Amino acid sequence: MMAYAQVYQCNQLILLYPHHSGLGREEGILETFRIAGRDDTHLHVASVSLYNLTNIESRLMKLISGELSVLSDDLTQVA
Repeated sequence: MMAYAQVYQCNQLILLYPHHSGLGREEGILETFRIAGRDDTHLHVASVSLYNLTNIESRLMKLISGELSVLSDDLTQVA
């Protein structure tokens, strides 16, 4: 993912997973990490429920635009 950030010159990355009840929280951004050496680059881990696809486009757009809540206030730095 760090390579994608560098090659495509982006500072926001999302790893997107299907949501499931075992996560114990609602869909959205589950965790955010800062990439070491690039304080302006963040890797977000998120989930989206695939149970009901009627409004999947709007939920994905909210996720991309940052409207879905960040469930972790702490930023963890990764190498």
